[in-house]
This record gives sequence, C-alpha cells and structure tokens, in this order.
Amino acid sequence: MLAWGLGGLVVVALAGLLALCCLGLGNGLVGGQADTPAQGQTEHLAPDFSLPLLHGTTFSLAQARGHPVVLYFLAPTCATCVQGSQQLAHVIEASRSTGAIALALDVNSGDRPEDLEAFVRAVGQPAASVLQWGIDPSGTIVSAYGIQTLESMVVISAGGKVLTVSATPLSPAQLTALLQQAA
Repeated sequence: MLAWGLGGLVVVALAGLLALCCLGLGNGLVGGQADTPAQGQTEHLAPDFSLPLLHGTTFSLAQARGHPVVLYFLAPTCATCVQGSQQLAHVIEASRSTGAIALALDVNSGDRPEDLEAFVRAVGQPAASVLQWGIDPSGTIVSAYGIQTLESMVVISAGGKVLTVSATPLSPAQLTALLQQAA
C-alpha cells in the first residue's frame, strides 16, 4: 500500500488542494458556493467600514446612508468578474432613480492599485464611473460580511440593513428588484 512513492504523494496532495479550491474552502474566494449563515435574507445592520478608492477619495458606508449600496467582491485574476462588473455597471446605470451606489472590491490581499486599475480598464469602466473601485487588502470587509467566494454580492438598504448576501452574482432582474426594495 505504501509503495506509491513520491509521485503518488504529489498526486494525492494536488488532489487535496484542488478539492479545497473547488469546494470554496482554503481562502474561500476561488470557487464553489459557501454555506454560511450570512447568506440569503438577513435584515441586520450592515457592518460599517471605510475604504480608499482608486480615484482618490474614501468610501464610507456610514456616509452612504440614505442610498442603497451593492458590494461586489472580485479579483483582477477572475475572468468572469469582468462580465460581472460590466453587468453591475449596467444595472446601476439603469437604476439611477434608486440612488444606488456600487462598490467593486478587489479581495486579493497582495494587489496594488495598479493591478485593480488594469482590471478596470479591461472592464471598460473609468475608475470614477458608476462603479466605485477599492481594494480590501486585509480582508476586513470580506470577513465582516462572511464572504467566501468571488463574485459574491451584498445588497444594503438605504437604511443600512443587509438585505441579502449572495455567494453568486445576482441576475440583472434580481439586482434591479432588490435595489427597488432597498431604496
């Protein structure tokens, strides 16, 4: 049984790492759907945070009170995050009457502003567009909202309550309906 040798152990180790990634374990932001209590309808006060943005200002959730807020968790290395960011921008643009604010958060701890700026160019949105762009370098925001997968979305009402935490991107129709409810 133990005659696998070094090659067999490497295969087993790689299979274990692949399982961790695909199941959303490990750092939790690579794939799979998390099964956390934070998912779904929550209706609790959103954890407050402040974050420097790419265009030089600071986003403060407390100062955004009175506006619905969408948090979108991404990584510049995530191919599907480009399309997700574009769809979010379209929904926010179409939902201007709600006064919604969208914050796209880079969750890669080692990323620099230049990394996120390159991603923003790939998305085709300027850094000061309908989407606000920031980096969560310490994972504080990720932890506060129980985020475990890329492309997770959080919708916060104008009153500051978390309406939903979704481990997958919300469809444009779902997000539009939630923004109407959040206003």
